[in-house]
Amino acid sequence: MEERLPKGWLATTVGEIFEFAYGKGLVKNARKESGAFPVYGSSGVVGFHDEYIVQGPKVIVGRKGAAGAVHYCSDNCWPIDTTYFINNIDIVDSKFSYYLLRSLRLNQFETSTAIPGLNRDDAYRLKIALPPLNEQKRIVAKIEELFSELDNGIAALKTAREQLKVYRQAVLKHAFEGKLTATWREENADKLETPEQLLARIQKEREARYQQQLAEWKVAVKEWEVNGKEGKKPGKPTLPKVSELAPELAAKTLGDLPCGWCWVKLSDVLQSSPQNGLYKPSSDYGSGCKIIRIDNFYDGSVVDIQKLKRLAATNEEVETYGLSIGELIVNRVNSIEYLGKSALIRDLDEPTVFESNIMRCEFVDGHISKEFVTFFLNSRLGRQELCKNAKHAVNQASINQTDVGNAFLPMCSFEEQEIVVSVAISKTDAIDHTVDEIDQQLAKAETLRQSILKKAFSGQLVPQDEGDEPASALLARIKAEKAAAQAQAKAGAGKRGRKKKGEVE
Repeated sequence: MEERLPKGWLATTVGEIFEFAYGKGLVKNARKESGAFPVYGSSGVVGFHDEYIVQGPKVIVGRKGAAGAVHYCSDNCWPIDTTYFINNIDIVDSKFSYYLLRSLRLNQFETSTAIPGLNRDDAYRLKIALPPLNEQKRIVAKIEELFSELDNGIAALKTAREQLKVYRQAVLKHAFEGKLTATWREENADKLETPEQLLARIQKEREARYQQQLAEWKVAVKEWEVNGKEGKKPGKPTLPKVSELAPELAAKTLGDLPCGWCWVKLSDVLQSSPQNGLYKPSSDYGSGCKIIRIDNFYDGSVVDIQKLKRLAATNEEVETYGLSIGELIVNRVNSIEYLGKSALIRDLDEPTVFESNIMRCEFVDGHISKEFVTFFLNSRLGRQELCKNAKHAVNQASINQTDVGNAFLPMCSFEEQEIVVSVAISKTDAIDHTVDEIDQQLAKAETLRQSILKKAFSGQLVPQDEGDEPASALLARIKAEKAAAQAQAKAGAGKRGRKKKGEVE
């Protein structure tokens, strides 16, 4: 390692240069939040206090929780007992120490316990290259110059990504105000279905499905009787009715729609009430059939269906909770930010069930575009409608089957639904593609950040100066300081021991 290092540099270890000292406990109730001194936990600043235990500048390293995370504090502060702080950085440049430790990715040494932890002995063994003190300062200046440019670029990318999200919602808003198909309606005014015709058609389709269910129920009852009436008698299906007052009620709160459109309730286009999913303890996860959970879908689609978790489920459970292509799933319990998100099941590669925090909805067969409904429910207004009667509890909220069924949605002729979907897909796909490109650029930015640090700590970021004091002299001073501190600590311990002995005598 030494042969490849620039002149004046020195190969050493973390333990030879730094001491990881333990922070001191300070429970939340004991803090004075009006104080001026930051309180550091493993993840960063967790509060403030009117006292401090270490003088700044100080480097803090996560010990428990966000183990291995590295933070820099330029002021006096209080690192709590889930952290280490670097106790001897008076000789080594403090900012250089921060960037050096950050580059080592100390989280690789997390222990496999319930709460991740960092053993400082693992960190002490890491090999590092130490440059002269003056070069450390030049390295820090260059890192911060490059990081500033990088951070500005990252901020611009994140702003663009947020703007695209706003634009996506604007597209959906226009779609369901009829603005994307205004020209088509003008050209086909004589062919448009009236809202009354549309509602009548929906009810007719539901009645046809009901008759089919009724016939299936009669067969099931006969089989139940033949088998000696074992088990529970099959439940008789009920005929759902279209909510005749839905257009009038919705118009009062949501506004009027274009000619040929009308407000309906989501329950009007569903074949039956939404169904809650399957609950299983965590011990049942690992193998079996696939299961969709609340973190597996967003913006109307299930993500990475090939990578879903698996669950041990009986054949009966798979039959009861197994999803089918064309069904809608809705998140019914979560924080308000994620409550009511929904997705259309478009692809299944094997039997797949859904968890208890999700509801499954089955659409009426016929001239209802499932994509049209899914797009609306993932618009800002659609989410608001699904969650308008949410029940709130600590840190989460919930909706039930009735809440979902009572959500209003705009409806138009099937032909216009398909055109709305086609235009919306074209626009949102372009937006999503750009967002993906931004995410790739953000990932590259983080890779570039690591590349900058790698060059910095191998002597490739700034030029060397032959007039700099070599790092070997710096290490000698560090060792001398450590020896002096140990001698002082030993002398102090001796004095305390003699005083205690004299008191006994």
